Amino acid sequence: LLAFLFNDFLLFSTIKTSSNNWQSQLFEPKSNLQLKLYRLPLLLTDIVVANEILNDQLSFSITTKFYEKPLILKTQQTNLRTLWVRAINNALEEYQAAEKLILTDKALFSITDHEHDSKSAVADLILVVLEARDLIPSTTTLERHHSLNPYCEITIGSLTLKTPFIKRTNNPKWNTSMQFFLYDIAKDIIHINIFDNEFFSPNENIGYTSIHLIDILPCSLDTFLTQPSQTFTQTIYLNNGASVVIKCTIQKYDVIQEDAKKFIPLAASRRLDDPVYDEDDDFDPSVGAIVEPASRLGYIQEYRLSVYSLYAAVSVGSQTNDIIETLQKLSSTAISNMIIEFINLCTLNYGKVKLVLKHNQYFVESACHNILKNLLHDSQIQECRLITRKINIDINSNVSVQQ
Repeated sequence: LLAFLFNDFLLFSTIKTSSNNWQSQLFEPKSNLQLKLYRLPLLLTDIVVANEILNDQLSFSITTKFYEKPLILKTQQTNLRTLWVRAINNALEEYQAAEKLILTDKALFSITDHEHDSKSAVADLILVVLEARDLIPSTTTLERHHSLNPYCEITIGSLTLKTPFIKRTNNPKWNTSMQFFLYDIAKDIIHINIFDNEFFSPNENIGYTSIHLIDILPCSLDTFLTQPSQTFTQTIYLNNGASVVIKCTIQKYDVIQEDAKKFIPLAASRRLDDPVYDEDDDFDPSVGAIVEPASRLGYIQEYRLSVYSLYAAVSVGSQTNDIIETLQKLSSTAISNMIIEFINLCTLNYGKVKLVLKHNQYFVESACHNILKNLLHDSQIQECRLITRKINIDINSNVSVQQ
């Protein structure tokens, strides 16, 4: 068994044809030595540590993140074992340092290039990457006689999401759904990149394009803004002639006062390595609805509290007190009275009325009597009400107003 340590993975192979002088031919430029892949490469990002085995002077173990039992490897000499353990652990440290440097550069780029820090989202974009057509392999792929394993990467603002890769096809069908926040429908840009997934080399870009969202709307922007949320499908052509088919649904938020659009930031955030977080603990699903993501980097994740995120929290069943208690638990400092007042104001009327379909008729139901009284006096609701003899309206009980 031959092992090769690269800067990002560990490769295992065997000699395909037996040879007495294989060691001398191993690194010769013109060698007839043929090797066979023993198993898929072991990525350094999946390796935890390499350790010497105390009761065996020739063996060492590699602990990984995915296998319960460590991999046991045996060398021919004790000094070779020491060199392998040292080389693997040094490669792990260099890889982790390089990864942190890349993440730091990406964070700096995101901060300087991020145009939406002072804005609030105006709509949600549900984007479904359906398929790609007539993808063109790179020259390197053609020379290696390899087939494509394509995946699609979509970037809007500072958020990048991608599909899984599909094996051996030039016409992949992903049908993968993604969700983005839109801050300015007239200026938001969709960046599309198609990559060929590689195991032994960096993923190759095999097509890209950038297009303004306004350019793929089914009608003019003014007309689109006056219409309810609708779904449309568009074919977008890449730089090399290939195409990607996407389906978009834009869900516009209700128009509110300008002061209410401003985000109310929390005084401080809690680190993910804080003792309050335990990997074995169940994650409260309401936490993701209370706040909306601003940036998701490798080590620091920033979230914002807005009227839209509070509306989403109430829509999934969270109560005002539950929201405040959750934020108090996750915040390093006490929640200010201004934020508590903001939460109470935003959740005052959210989720208090339900529209229920019974026997092919719609009913407005609520446990809040005051809200029902206000609705009954509304002129538009009075025009829509349908009162029959079968229904007795009692304002002192849980009322159903038939429409």
